[in-house]
This record gives sequence, structure tokens and C-alpha cells, in this order.
Amino acid sequence: MSGLFSKFQKELSEIPVLHCKWAPECKRKFTLKFLLENHEKLCPHEKITPIPQATPSSTTMADTTPTVFMTPSPTPTVFMPLSPTPTVFMTPPPTPASNIKIGQKRRSVPSGAPAKKFLCKNYSVCHKSYETKDSKSRHERLCGLSEQDKQTFLKAKFGNDPRHVCIGCGKVFVQTIEKSQHEDGCAFNEEQLRIKYVDDPTHFCSNCDRFFVDPGNCQKHERSCGVTMEEMMIRMSDDPTHFCSKCDLFFVQAQNCQVHESRCGVTKEEMMIRHANDPSHWCEECGHKFFSRPEKLMRHRLQYHTQIDVMQMTPEQMKYVHPLNYDKTAIGEEATLDPSHDDFDALIKRKLEWADTFAAASREENFVYRAGILGHSFSATNSSYATFISAHPDQMGVYSGVKQKHLGVDIQSWHKKKPQDSKPGQAALRGQEVVFLGQTGFEGEESAMQARKQEALEINYGYYSNQYQGQKMYYINSERELANLYQNSDADLVKMLYKAVRGDPIFCSDTDCKCEAYFHYDLEKVTKVDFQLAAGQVSKSPPPPLPRQRPRPSNPTAIQIEVDRLFRTLKEEMGLVLAIPFNVYSVLLVKKADFPGLSDPRAVINALLGTTREIVAWLYTGKGVEAEDGGIHQHHFYGFSTIKNELANGDKIAIQIARMRCKSQQDAEEKEAFVLKDEGNVRLVPINVRMEWVAWRRLAYDTRKLAQECGDKGIKPYSFDDKEEKPIFEEGEFHYPVNLQRQLDRNEINVVKL
Repeated sequence: MSGLFSKFQKELSEIPVLHCKWAPECKRKFTLKFLLENHEKLCPHEKITPIPQATPSSTTMADTTPTVFMTPSPTPTVFMPLSPTPTVFMTPPPTPASNIKIGQKRRSVPSGAPAKKFLCKNYSVCHKSYETKDSKSRHERLCGLSEQDKQTFLKAKFGNDPRHVCIGCGKVFVQTIEKSQHEDGCAFNEEQLRIKYVDDPTHFCSNCDRFFVDPGNCQKHERSCGVTMEEMMIRMSDDPTHFCSKCDLFFVQAQNCQVHESRCGVTKEEMMIRHANDPSHWCEECGHKFFSRPEKLMRHRLQYHTQIDVMQMTPEQMKYVHPLNYDKTAIGEEATLDPSHDDFDALIKRKLEWADTFAAASREENFVYRAGILGHSFSATNSSYATFISAHPDQMGVYSGVKQKHLGVDIQSWHKKKPQDSKPGQAALRGQEVVFLGQTGFEGEESAMQARKQEALEINYGYYSNQYQGQKMYYINSERELANLYQNSDADLVKMLYKAVRGDPIFCSDTDCKCEAYFHYDLEKVTKVDFQLAAGQVSKSPPPPLPRQRPRPSNPTAIQIEVDRLFRTLKEEMGLVLAIPFNVYSVLLVKKADFPGLSDPRAVINALLGTTREIVAWLYTGKGVEAEDGGIHQHHFYGFSTIKNELANGDKIAIQIARMRCKSQQDAEEKEAFVLKDEGNVRLVPINVRMEWVAWRRLAYDTRKLAQECGDKGIKPYSFDDKEEKPIFEEGEFHYPVNLQRQLDRNEINVVKL
């Protein structure tokens, strides 16, 4: 150990440690000057008289708490900012730049002799190995036990020790650090955690003030926060651990580079030859399954060859071992099952049991969230959110939306990523402050429909109330969602119209109020929404004008007449929307470079039919009300669209290849859930992979079994054979698989322009 320490003592002493100028009250230390400067702008100790800043030459890593190097890693790592506690480096310092000669291709650092590994006695199942025998023994005490038996064992040993027991759910953990990490997510939401750690700077990025539950993740984020990829490449140009030695591809994380380098330029066949005698890549029970990574084999064994009490698992644990939870990076490359294999029927049955169990155990959770858009007169330096909203309700706009899972206390993330396609995002681009007001949660199988119904009520309230003079708060949603509004009862519709005509507020800032507002929010908990905006992208401009307004009815008789008129008109509008059929549609995206000189969609599909080339195509399968021209759902044109996102770079063509009318919205959801996976010369990569579990549960057992078999046999949902085939499954206009030759003959191939 002493020899290893002396070997790297020189490099260690040359790395400077920079202290915050408000030390010793502030414990933060940095090795990069720009991170220190950014931290000092936000340091909570800034009111304290600063001490003279230590220079790099006067304070180095060698002057801090002694460092111990444990086991050398095969590749060097880059130093992270130091924490005030004693640090244990698991890898040696970076290779000096002098070891890399100019003009030569970067090479990976030679790996040393592998450390001895202690394998678990159940290694063929869990694939766990440890550096020490004691660690292996601790693991083996619990390895192979069900979650229930594991908790019984742990409760007997640690049940009376609060350091090992979660205060939220009572779960017991072996390691106290595991308990702390779990407890943060179990007992507190993100807003409560932010308050809990508000005085701990290790949880906040010193550059952008973003909050992290794990300080380690915060440190990783700080390394690249506010730094472009080009700047990172320049900064790390002398560190070969961030560049692939085969293709020179750059990685911010050295560990990701190692993973990439091990597979770079290697085909699946070469991987199979390389690991022919390695049992960690082959399933012994199946005998015909190869896995490129041991962790994939471990998941496979948990899925099909391990007796697990699924009902004792959380939904997140179930997702890990669920057969239908695809690895998105490998979609279209999974090995198919051989129908002639003895275990084929048993494996299909096992997969279907998992799917049905997961679908039954999954608890759908959906939210209606509300965002506020403040007028240009708001100034954070002169007023708080609560003061401004209370004093100027006429200078505030409101947006209602739906999100399908709890993504923290915030609006749907796509608004922030694509502000130009979002109504709140467009307000931010105009220089207006956007805030999050709160959200309402819905649980159960029908939670998605309940959330959409409520959203539609709020949107249409805004549509009508904006038409009257004296409206204090304006509403910025542009699409009325009449199909979802129809799901509400007539009584709820009439009640909504009365509120709009009278001007009754549907959002109330008094949480103790008993009024009939749709949503009560706490002014003190209003938070800012941060959008991903480029420098110079914000241009202060006025919001779009409201529609022409008319006088609001003032007496009960006039209000009743107005509500009756609006209700009749609304029912007619909803009837027209419902007369438009629901359908399941599919859009195929291909690279223009794969079809040089071809722009006509029919010519592209003709080139695909019967092709023997290895081609990658992207597939979007959706459902919804049919557009006026028989095309895809209109939301792709006015809001965030996965298809539009794929077309942004201009290197792909989008082709509508199918449109199959369905009997109802529920029927369309069920048909969409039928399509699972595919494989073949034309590799189809789904770009929308969210599973409709509620619709899956409504399918008949034989239909679910057929869908499972089609996916595992590698049957494509779309046939690229140049001869028309009889579909395996047919119901109305829905065919599986869809034969593209038939679609060509019926003139149902169209280009999609967004």
C-alpha cells in the first residue's frame, strides 16, 4: 500500500484544491476555477466577511486529509470536486499528458492484473461477484430469498434499529446508506426534499442551482453544467479514458467510454464467438438464447426461470423483470424464440402470465397540472409571486394540461424541451414568467380518462369565459378536446357553462375556501418553471390578443338563456366530432440517404418491398380521431409531436402507411396495444413504446396470447413481402400484419408533412 501511495504521490501533489472565499463556514472545495467562481455567486455564506483566497500553490490535494488508494482500476478516472470528508480514491490519478504523443491515435490505458473475485454460490442466477469474502458472505445470506422472506430476516435482525428502518413505509435495509437513499424518495416528495436540504450546497448545482437528491449526481452534473460538448472535449483532450481508441468517439463519463469501447465495431456473431465458453452470456435453461451483456441474462433468468412472488413486488421492481419492458437501445434486435423448441409454449405462457400480472398490479396515476403566465409588469426583485397574483389577477394567464405520471412538482417536461411548440413555452420566449400552480392526481384504471375529462372542462371553461368582458384571468389553451369533454355528464357541462357565463373563478388561491372552484392552490408554494432556452432566444413581446369580447349577462334570466344557447351549440359540436371515426394509424420514417433520388412515398415503399438490404426504419403507431383528410391525429401539427421531433434534422422522410378505422376510442386503444414487437431485414424501431395496460387488460385471452406469440416469433406488424398475404388477425379494418403491397394497391400510402 505504501509503495502504491508513493508511486502516485507526485501527481497527487500537483492537483490544486480551491476553497470558497467564505471558508471555513463554507466547506465546499473545487479543483476547477470556473466551478469555484460559479459557486461563490450562489454561496449561502456570502454575507460573511471573506477570508483571503488560498492560492493553488499553497493548497493542494496532498495538504488535505491523507488519501488512500485501494485497488487500481483498469482505466484512470478524472478527479471530481472534493467533499469535506476524508476521500478514498478507488482508481489511480490520470495518466500525465506527457505519456500521450502528438499525432498518434489515442489508446486506452493498459489494464492491470484483474483483482480476485469472490463469486456468489448462486452466481448462475444473480451474477454477483465481490472484492472481499465478507461482502460475498453478507450477500449470500439474502440471495435467492423472496422479498417477503428477505424482509422477515431483516426485521428480526434490524427491526428495532431506526437507522435501518424507513420512516415512510417500514421497509428494513441492511445498509444504512441504502435506507437513507430510499427514505428520501419514499417519505418525501421533491419539493419537501428541496426544503430539507436547502442549507446543504452539496445538493445544489453551483452553476444553475438545480437540485439533486444524491450529492454524487450533483457533482457529476457540475462537471458539464454550462459547458458545451466542444469545451468538454478540449478540457479532456489529454485524457484517453474519455475517447474510444477504435472510433475516437468522445464520452463525458469515462465509464460509458469503457462500455462502448468493449463493443465498438463488434458484430453480434463475433460477440457469440468471443463468449462461446462464457456461461454469463448464455441461458442454460433455454439453450438457444445469447445475451451480449450479463445483466441482460440475469434479467432473463428472473423473468422466466426464477420463482418470484410478483404480488410482493413494487411496480418499479416488476418493470425490471417484466418481459414486455424493452431495452429501448436494443428494440428490434432482441433474439426471437424458436417455435419448434420444446419450451416455446411454456415460455409464451410464462410471458403472458407476467404481462397479465403486471397489468393487474400496475396502478395507473395521472395528473391535471396548472401553469400560470405572469404579465410583463412582474418583477422578481420588486414582488413575490403571491403578492403579484393577488394584486393583479387580470395580468395572469392560465394553462391546464395532463401528465401520465408524477414527474415531480412541475409541468409536463416536453413543454420545457420544446418551448416553441408549447403555449407556456411561447410565453417564456416572449419574456414572461411562467409558474407552476399545482396539480390534481387521479388513480386507478380509469385515471387517464378522469384526468382528460377534467382537463377538457377547464379548457372549455376558458374558451367560453374569454369571450366576455370583465374576465380577470385569461386562458391560453388553444385546443378544446371535445372528444374528451363528451365523456363528462350533461350536468357537469351545464355547471361549467354557468361558471363561464357568470365569471365564477375555477381556480382559487385560498386553500381553506369551500367554494366550488375546480382547483385550490397555495400561493406560497407557487414555483418558477425553467425552460430550455438558448442565449438570445427570448425576445420581449406582448401576448396575443384575446378574442373579441361581448358584455356578460347580468341577471338570472339572461344568464339562463345564454347557458341554454351555449349548451345546444356545444352538444352539436361534440356530435360532429364523435361522428368522425377513431382509427389506429402508423407512420414509417426512413433515412433519405437509404433511398437516394427517391422522394415519392410510393417509390420508397416499392423499394422496401422484398428488399434484402439491412435497413433501419422508425415506426410510430398511434390512435385518435381521424383528421379531415384521413391522415394522422391533429395534435402532431399543433403541439409536441414525436414524429415532428424525428423530422427536425431533415434527414428522414415520414410516410403514413396505414389507417385502420375502429368502432370506438376503446377499440382503437385495444388495437394499438395488440402491436408488440418485430424483427427482420427491415429493422423497425418503435419511437412510441408506452404500453396501454388498461387496454391490454380488455383484450380477450386468446387475442393477448396471439399478440404475444407474434411478437416472440419475430412477426413484423407490417409485411415487406412483395406479395399480398392473408393476415394472421383480422377484425374490421384492422389487419395484423399489415401488408404494404396491399396498402400500395389501395392508394393508402401518403407522405406526412409537419
